[in-house]
Amino acid sequence: MLNKTPMNTIASNFYEIIISKNEMKLPYILYVDAEQLENLRNTHPNLTFTKNKDKIFYWGTNDNILKEDGVKLLNATFNSYIFLRIIEKSLFKQFYLDADRFKCKKKIYYKVILLEQDISDNQFKGLRFHKCFSFNFQPLFFNNQIHLGLTISYSVKEVPYWTKSEFIAHGVECNNLDFDEETGIVFNSLKTILCLAKHFNYTNARKLKLDTLNSIENEHKEINAFIQTFFINNKKLILLPNELEITDFKHYSADSKLLSEPESYFYKGKYPNFENTYNKRQKIGFNKPFSYDEFENKPIRIGVIYPKTDYSSISNFFKSVQDELISTLKIKKENFQYDKIEIDDYTLESYQETISQVKKSDIVIIVITKEHESLLPSLSPYFFCKLKFLEQGLNVQDIQIEQIKKYLQDKKTGIANYSPHNLALNIYAKLGGMAWTIKPNDPKNELIIGVGATTDQEGQPMMGLATIFRGDGKYLFGNLFGQINTVTSMDSYRNDLQKILINNIQKYIQDGIIETRKPFHLIFHIFKPTGKDNEIKALENVINQFSNYTFDYTFVHIGDGHNYRFFAQNIDRKNRRGLYVKVNDILGFLCLTSISSNFCKIEIDKRSSKIDLEAITKQVYEFAELSHTSYNKSGKPVTIKYPNLMASFAEKFGQINGSYLKKIQMSDNSLWFI
Repeated sequence: MLNKTPMNTIASNFYEIIISKNEMKLPYILYVDAEQLENLRNTHPNLTFTKNKDKIFYWGTNDNILKEDGVKLLNATFNSYIFLRIIEKSLFKQFYLDADRFKCKKKIYYKVILLEQDISDNQFKGLRFHKCFSFNFQPLFFNNQIHLGLTISYSVKEVPYWTKSEFIAHGVECNNLDFDEETGIVFNSLKTILCLAKHFNYTNARKLKLDTLNSIENEHKEINAFIQTFFINNKKLILLPNELEITDFKHYSADSKLLSEPESYFYKGKYPNFENTYNKRQKIGFNKPFSYDEFENKPIRIGVIYPKTDYSSISNFFKSVQDELISTLKIKKENFQYDKIEIDDYTLESYQETISQVKKSDIVIIVITKEHESLLPSLSPYFFCKLKFLEQGLNVQDIQIEQIKKYLQDKKTGIANYSPHNLALNIYAKLGGMAWTIKPNDPKNELIIGVGATTDQEGQPMMGLATIFRGDGKYLFGNLFGQINTVTSMDSYRNDLQKILINNIQKYIQDGIIETRKPFHLIFHIFKPTGKDNEIKALENVINQFSNYTFDYTFVHIGDGHNYRFFAQNIDRKNRRGLYVKVNDILGFLCLTSISSNFCKIEIDKRSSKIDLEAITKQVYEFAELSHTSYNKSGKPVTIKYPNLMASFAEKFGQINGSYLKKIQMSDNSLWFI
């Protein structure tokens, strides 16, 4: 998949489909409607049909019985997607014809579940494990040519299979589970699985089994076995049109490169030498946080809303949080002030009564319960408080009473528990603090614009446009709610993106954040492929607005919603993070979690004025080191993670009286959404 320069070889899950010829003639019928296509499939079961634009191509053992509307000459290079559609339809016919052994379906990808074997070895009552494989047929460009092929990934499908009468017979409480009215079989859901695991006390055993079956090593073994068993061994039985044959499935390995781990800046750019002996939290404590000067003499007023029944536990826990803010993040003890607001209980009504009581706090901490997680946003104390205090410009941090009590119990028994550490870090970030930033490889006269998304209740995308960063990772954009929609629908996306870019570029030029005496660079980190009617069109208008300046632009699609997988067999798992795989000049992959074969996809739009894949990949790696939600390594760069979080909040807030952050005026540097 790459050139043959010796580096670290890494196995991929891409298999090139080697075919006997690159051209074929195929008859077609002109497409009328879906009913016509369905009727053809029902009346001609020996034929295979696939639609492409205005044509329905077909082939089979008796394709001469249909009156064709024409014949098209197809070329594997110029018609690669049609070629692959024909191949995938032919390959997957074997699974559709044997419903007892396979469950086959297609949404985004083909998915095949092997039904004949419970790979848990009947270890878990009421629950079976089945092998599940996902496929995506696509051409891939490398070594200066197009290659037809497919990617295959593996997972474990958990299937509860008992009827309601069996649940009752085994004494399992099932009143809150959903069952099929006709068969009585329980619906497959995480709630059902956890119910069984809890009742039969196999929660830990189930997790251990899943970890083993879903391991990187086992996934690689399973996908190779599937290709051999069902594709290579059966290739002579696959019926393809016009004497086309599959001669082989060629597995590709890639060359990978381990990027240097981004260096963190602490106070005044200090970076300790004891890399392997101190973790990041200890380094902050040793060097002081990056934004130490901003907090050295700053009074911090914290509002705490808590049910009075748990005062003792909450008080003990927050002493540990305050100690962490003092010892690691260096806020002086005498600078803390508290507004304590007791409520009667954990009902929404109790929290609603507090809204008018908090006036001057810099941040409001609310103690909630785990049960609030399952409530609709309109009934949730957390989302209600979050929205109402944000409308007043007050930041909100929640903590569950269950987490508090677990921490206190763990502390008593000597078990490590880092809840106060991560909570203190969240509080510091929401106050506008930056515990660390990234040491840039070279001076960067650039802005990075992050675009993320979630979906609303109807499944429509909600776009988050909330993040603009300086090249060194400094978060810049946060105070324009009410003036420009930073969370928007797809319909308004282009116009809102354009307004944000124009307003902020002008502001950063005036503030000297962008140096205009030399070229600057705009880099877009986007959760989806770039569209000509959205990002490109918005940028064209920005270019016209700032035509008197010189700047480059790069559009980058960053995401993990793909079917590529990589298996680093000879690399220690702890050292996989930072592995970079270059497929071609615009497509690469970066490992951001050492426990998964799913790497972060990084694809530069070819319409960008500046293309440097390795530089962009290093930048993505740097921004994955900047997450202040916890001290754990992040699996996403903050340029995608932060707008995802903002869009998710906006969608939830929209379910509370239709509010969409219209009144919020948070400060530029507050990470209120983490």
